[in-house]
Amino acid sequence: MSAIRAVLAALGVLLAASALWAQPAASGPCPDMTAACLLGEAAELARSVRRAVERNTALAEVGAVTAALGDIDAARALIDEIDDTRTHAEALVPVAVAQARAGDFPAALATAATIPHARGQTTAPAAYQGIAVEQARQGDAATGLETVGNIAHLFRRSEAQAAVVAAQAETGDIAGALAHAQVLEAAYWRSDNPERRSITSVEDAFWVYEAQVAVATVQARAGDIAGALTTARAIDDVQGRSRALVAVAEIQARSGALEAAMRTAGEIEAAFGDLAALVAMAATMAEQGDVAGALDLARQIEVAYGDASALVRIAGIQARAGDAEAARQTARDIRNNHDRINAQVALAAGQAAAGEFSAARQTADAIADTRGRMEALEQVALILAAAGAAPEALDAAHAIATTYRRQEALVAVAEALAMAGLHRHGIDAARGIGDAAATAAALARIARVIR
Repeated sequence: MSAIRAVLAALGVLLAASALWAQPAASGPCPDMTAACLLGEAAELARSVRRAVERNTALAEVGAVTAALGDIDAARALIDEIDDTRTHAEALVPVAVAQARAGDFPAALATAATIPHARGQTTAPAAYQGIAVEQARQGDAATGLETVGNIAHLFRRSEAQAAVVAAQAETGDIAGALAHAQVLEAAYWRSDNPERRSITSVEDAFWVYEAQVAVATVQARAGDIAGALTTARAIDDVQGRSRALVAVAEIQARSGALEAAMRTAGEIEAAFGDLAALVAMAATMAEQGDVAGALDLARQIEVAYGDASALVRIAGIQARAGDAEAARQTARDIRNNHDRINAQVALAAGQAAAGEFSAARQTADAIADTRGRMEALEQVALILAAAGAAPEALDAAHAIATTYRRQEALVAVAEALAMAGLHRHGIDAARGIGDAAATAAALARIARVIR
């Protein structure tokens, strides 16, 4: 993004924020559906939670949304109510990222600098990485790489550097991203002698090469398969090169270029490295109508790799196409019980996606395994919510056996209803959860949707 566009974007955020927060927050249930009012209600609910862990988590979530919507001072005030050092530190990360997205990088860096380094491998590095990625997205990857230099832990710094390079590539600056990736690779070697060079640590090697993997992936997604393959083949590491080729082959398969995907997969050198590409090919074959060929390939994968994920995906595709009985047969034929349950979950979700809501619910309810049944009910509930079927979605979510998973699903359903344009239904669903912390989280997420 150019400097002018960055200034305009920041100005737009400030103007939107001033209009948003000019509205008074309600005491108790919100009388209207404005973001400010909903966040006020969410904050009150978060403060009312008795258990400290849940209260702190709820305050952190409301604070994160408040920051994302532009009121940094209000967000900081909420976060300062958190009485746990770790949660307080983690809650500052989205504040720093929100400041960076608004273009206020000095403030973002100042926020990151206040985060304690007691959990140096996670919290403070996450803030610096988020800021640096935003710098790259706004056209200044070089400064982003300087920003992640604040991360002391080498592994986390190399991970953040890879994220910055990926963000630079996503802006379309492939040449610049590749140049940065190559500089990063060179910086991590101790010797210029190819026969004696060694990486600083095994962990770091992954992220050093992941920067180049990310560039190849972005190129492939943009349709530049030839460029992606060139980038992938140039990676000086078998595992990194294989990951890049897998990413390209998967994209080729999803686009329908199955023969090209097979050729790319044939270049993968890592043991079992072509599994993901082969699974993507089987799924694409099924989506294109060649179910018999897809099943044949999927069964070969199951035998050769001991992995039935291709069969699981095919079961879901068959269900989405309206052939639930064939999907059931595919699920029954899976050898591994865990994957067989996953196929039943995929069947239920596929039926819901096909609009067969009642049948989807029956399939989910019939899954004997508790974990599988809860997963199916959650997926069905979210699909129903996205389709605007509020009562059915809530009924499915309420049927989930454990309290935590049920509340988690209800929060997601409330948000999905709001995203489907059913704001009132989403708010009512949030208030009906029956747990102050979960309701606070749901209302905060809805506020972000309707801002």
